[in-house]
Amino acid sequence: MPAFVLTLAIGTTAIFGASFALYKTAAGPNYEAWPYVEIRIATILDETLDTAQPTAQATDTQTPAEHGDITTSTAHEQQHDTNAVTHSTAEYGIEDDNAYKVKLSHDETLYSTIDNGITVPRRNKEQTVFSAYKAPLFEALKTRAYKGTVSLVMVDYGLSDKITAQAARAFKDLHITYALSPYALTPQEKIDSARKNGHEVWLTLPLQAKHFPWNETGPMTLLIKSKANENRRRLIWLLSLAKGYTGLMDVQDSYFTTSESELNSLFSALYEHGVAYITSDDTDAEVIESMARGAKVPFSQNNLWLTKTGRMDELDKNLKALEKMATEQIDQSSVTAFFPAYPNVIARIAQWADQSAKQQGIIFVPASYNMSEYK
Repeated sequence: MPAFVLTLAIGTTAIFGASFALYKTAAGPNYEAWPYVEIRIATILDETLDTAQPTAQATDTQTPAEHGDITTSTAHEQQHDTNAVTHSTAEYGIEDDNAYKVKLSHDETLYSTIDNGITVPRRNKEQTVFSAYKAPLFEALKTRAYKGTVSLVMVDYGLSDKITAQAARAFKDLHITYALSPYALTPQEKIDSARKNGHEVWLTLPLQAKHFPWNETGPMTLLIKSKANENRRRLIWLLSLAKGYTGLMDVQDSYFTTSESELNSLFSALYEHGVAYITSDDTDAEVIESMARGAKVPFSQNNLWLTKTGRMDELDKNLKALEKMATEQIDQSSVTAFFPAYPNVIARIAQWADQSAKQQGIIFVPASYNMSEYK
């Protein structure tokens, strides 16, 4: 019996030792082989927000790369011909302000066609899409007395038509900045709809998260371990989705921003395409800003997440903090605050803006308010 126990103990130890050795010597995950392009994006029906009953779901049968090509092709067919530019306009702003109109046509000198018909923004001397699509202030705000300015940014814009419609109603009289999800369907339509109501639109740039691959940001994420031309291809796909956006922004803690070489490549490309950048990463914001300035890319950062989880107690606490930050600003810069596209969050922020913020003398400005081109 003792011999049997001894043999069992030796065997167990040997198996554990061999397993540990394999774990320590095994190759790391092959990021380059990550099957992003093969992932298909499913569209969640808005009915699922209202009921827990099973519903048939519509599925986008195109891969992200194919969807990007189709979107780009549609936008290209509709808008690239300078002789057939759309001239629709829309008044926007608060009731006593109709001084501004939004032209949904585009300056084609700010775009170029590359890679078999893909249309992307480009720098045209001193003219850029950043300067072209920055939302102007509502006329009444230029003379209204105020104590502080706030830039509200709603992330994941466009993923749900129902929530998009709710936000349009809730924020129709406010400067709200939308961070359009790169996986939203009909991105051009959603950008045009927001801009007609005076809202500024940015594209969300999916970057490798700090706990990747457990924390995912979708099939077209830029990865540190990817080859440079693969990250470039994914960036081109993003830039070609639509026209009318001001720049790109990351909306979660990123591991990608810890790599100076990757950031250098990214900002070099952003300068070439004439777009600005906003980061939500407060841990490396100073480094990112320094690199953006070096590349002459207009830059700003998020100052506060109002909530990431949708908890009302957290939201209310941070709205109070936002009031304090805005009214105690020494300079004229605005405080930028991100929030997710949750129905209860949208409703609460709209109520706060109409009541408490107004009483505190806070006005709302686009996210580009603090930003300018570096010369």
